[in-house]
Amino acid sequence: MCTNTSTSAAGTSLPESAIESTARSSRKAVLLTPAELASELGVGLPFIRKLAYERRLPVVKVGRYVRFNRHDVDQWLEQHTRPARAGG
Repeated sequence: MCTNTSTSAAGTSLPESAIESTARSSRKAVLLTPAELASELGVGLPFIRKLAYERRLPVVKVGRYVRFNRHDVDQWLEQHTRPARAGG
């Protein structure tokens, strides 16, 4: 049985899952409120709430509060960006 391992900076072998976990924990998630996201995108708060309610926008639930992970929103924007029409 072979497990994937990597050597850390200290020279010790760590399993790949530990490396990935450490990398993930070193990135602190930036969470935005619906109002902050609406302001950044230049759209109305009701539109953001509608997209979240319809699950068309990725959300993070923190207790009863809805928040938006900046990284997830950036990816969502990239996936939903279309080029402008020519000659319009």
